Amino acid sequence: VVVTGHSLGGGIALVVGALTDRLAVALQPPGVFYSLAKHEAAQRATKKSRDLHGALHQRSVSLVFEGDWIGNFDGHGGLVQTMLCDQTQKSIAVGCHLLEGAICHLLRHCGDEAERFDVCRHEYQPG
Repeated sequence: VVVTGHSLGGGIALVVGALTDRLAVALQPPGVFYSLAKHEAAQRATKKSRDLHGALHQRSVSLVFEGDWIGNFDGHGGLVQTMLCDQTQKSIAVGCHLLEGAICHLLRHCGDEAERFDVCRHEYQPG
């Protein structure tokens, strides 16, 4: 089982992964490195102490975009891949923080060896 999530859900996935010793993949999560300290304190109180920061470092991947302010909360742990947002004609929130924008970015730059997708396009029309 791999725990995954986007934005706040990505932060939750990282914490749950560290607490349950599962792999976690997060897209544009807030950092959770220092927030894990309260969980470590709670575990010490119940004498079930584990190295949560070690679990975060060894079993998590976070994909973050430069300029995405969500990633500025707290520190990141584990493998952190930083990407440059290539949607300069849109705001960072619309161009790259939306999950659709992140997935399209990954497909454009990393490809799809299994050729499941011909094209990836998303539009955001507020209002």
